[in-house]
Amino acid sequence: MRNLVPIGRFSKVCRLTIPALRLYDELGLLRPASVDPDTGYRYYSLAQAQDAERIRRLREVEMPLESIR
Repeated sequence: MRNLVPIGRFSKVCRLTIPALRLYDELGLLRPASVDPDTGYRYYSLAQAQDAERIRRLREVEMPLESIR
């Protein structure tokens, strides 16, 4: 899994909580680049940080997740 970071590290980079990232995955807003088939652990590409930042900003102004989608 080259060029991918685990969910915890990605959470710190993009300043979103791990539960938020899991929710965004579940809703199809921000899917992980890879999921380990054995553990279910999520990995993200640093290139996804830009999308995460957009979502974070929209949530800061209280835009509903449905509207973001």
